Amino acid sequence: MPLAAGRIMPQASGADFKLTATFDEALAGVSDTARAWMSYWRSLAPPGVLPRRDQLDPSALLRILPSMSITERENSDTLWLRLVGSGIVARMGTDTTGKNILEVHIQTQRQVLRAHLNFVLDRPCGQIVRLVDTDTSGQRLAIDLCRLPMADRDGAPRFIVGTADSPFLWSVRPQSPVETDVQETVFFALPGTVPDPA
Repeated sequence: MPLAAGRIMPQASGADFKLTATFDEALAGVSDTARAWMSYWRSLAPPGVLPRRDQLDPSALLRILPSMSITERENSDTLWLRLVGSGIVARMGTDTTGKNILEVHIQTQRQVLRAHLNFVLDRPCGQIVRLVDTDTSGQRLAIDLCRLPMADRDGAPRFIVGTADSPFLWSVRPQSPVETDVQETVFFALPGTVPDPA
């Protein structure tokens, strides 16, 4: 399922967001990297149960590990990057592991990012984002993101584990991005839940 322009979400608060796709509809329209991550994530727990972060086995994800990141929410304004894959580091030109994700993104996008990440955990739900980064030389790089929530040991949604990949080779390393344009974003229901009414 291609992500239709009509599904672009408002860039406001989480109260304005809706789940517009099922897990399987989202799965059908993502990149191979995101599909591998979503399929693995779904294998970790039965429908209606959020997988725990400590269930992740990196050895089962070796092919996509360079494109993965793990974010841990301390509070709605503090979301720590616990892992940033080597492919993401190569694209960004810096390792942001250990930093607040809101502090490493372009300032004009921080409130949108904050709302999106908190919605993924508060609902909980999945998210697919298609964006274009423009660097200081004017080069544009399309990036596909797939974010899924994971629980802590007590079962509370606390982590967002996702993939970020580009149809272009990671070896094409742009300069630091100066602008991020979100082309499409879709929030989708997790297995055992349903999308919101239209």
